[in-house]
Amino acid sequence: MRFSFWFYLCKSVTVLFIVFFCLLIFLAEGFWKNLLIDIALSIILTVCFIGMVMAFVMLFRPLKMKCPFCNEYGEVGGDKAEGIYMICDNCGKIKGTGFFKTKLSCTNEDDAQ
Repeated sequence: MRFSFWFYLCKSVTVLFIVFFCLLIFLAEGFWKNLLIDIALSIILTVCFIGMVMAFVMLFRPLKMKCPFCNEYGEVGGDKAEGIYMICDNCGKIKGTGFFKTKLSCTNEDDAQ
């Protein structure tokens, strides 16, 4: 799986969850509200299940994904401060930057020295 796909999927599901939640507050009970709940839950549960499987894999070995810049495999990680990031041998650390960290950028440590 490409790192950019997972990165943007997580970002978009977060926004969708907020939008669905706001719509659920204002919609009246009925068919459309139930349909919206079903769609939102199926999308969120699917992404959460995939994330759970990937976290389980990370317990036993490093999770590898394809780099969006050079198509080489690198280790994926994450923390509270930086969110999801990837360490690529060629490109360096790939993480979200910019407004709401929505743009992927690579920082090669070799260029900084």
